[in-house]
Amino acid sequence: MLQYDRSKILGNGTFATVFWGTWNGEAVAVKRIEMHKLNKRFKDREEVAMRQMDHQNVLKLKEVQENMDFKLLILGLCIGTVRDYVNDVNDEKKFNQKMPIEVEALIQMTNGLAYIHTRHIVHRDIKPENVLISSSYVLKISDFGVNKPTQPTGSFSVTSGPQGTKTYFAPEYLRLEHQESEERKTIRADKSIDIFSLGCLFFTYIMRKGPYAHLFASPGMQYNSKENYDIDVTNNILKDTKFLEKNGLSKGHYAFKMIDGMTKAKSEDRWGLDEKKSGSNSQTVIETLKLEQRRQNGPKQTVV
Repeated sequence: MLQYDRSKILGNGTFATVFWGTWNGEAVAVKRIEMHKLNKRFKDREEVAMRQMDHQNVLKLKEVQENMDFKLLILGLCIGTVRDYVNDVNDEKKFNQKMPIEVEALIQMTNGLAYIHTRHIVHRDIKPENVLISSSYVLKISDFGVNKPTQPTGSFSVTSGPQGTKTYFAPEYLRLEHQESEERKTIRADKSIDIFSLGCLFFTYIMRKGPYAHLFASPGMQYNSKENYDIDVTNNILKDTKFLEKNGLSKGHYAFKMIDGMTKAKSEDRWGLDEKKSGSNSQTVIETLKLEQRRQNGPKQTVV
């Protein structure tokens, strides 16, 4: 039996509210989707995608209930998001002493997204708010509200325009906002838009600031509104103006070259998650991370 407490809100979105609840005696998160706000095209898309998911780094859908007004997605209960972790880095009791080490966290996020792509789905809204932290401190990609099926090659149509969060959009995806629907009918994007977003997320996870936010690179400067932040970041994405080093990431850091490769302006130049693109000699994201993981673990000791 499902029960949820309307006074215990875990999160809010355009079309849904997430509540704390119980289901068959288990504490869960209940995502209540307002059906009248949804375009018919999106009514079942999140449920259909999540029913395909079975991976430790992707949030699990336990059950779905529905009536005339709401669709209720019963989900695993988590203790926070990567955004919470980034914003509350000094909250040692909640996060610091229990989170996976940095490289392991990046591996978990990579594995989750790579799995999603094997299901021929593009997420389209990879960002800190949509990576949850479980009670056992495992990272899980969530919120498939704007996902879209892809061809086996990873391509998908963009007739309806871009969906997701602008400040994590790849440049080719961002440019779709200014194109007419008839023109968009002739254009296809691909799953590398998620890789671009993941690269931005990696930088935010490591540095607690965005790679395209130039004011963060200037001591004492800050944005006076979210609108100004969004305008600055999206303009810099379109101009391919990154601030990796100026925003604190050393060129010698293991993730510098990788993040730069994930956020290339041209989709064909971006690094793959776990597969090399045709004709590319670059390492994949997962290869780079596992190499660093082995380096940090050090050589195995031989017992004589």
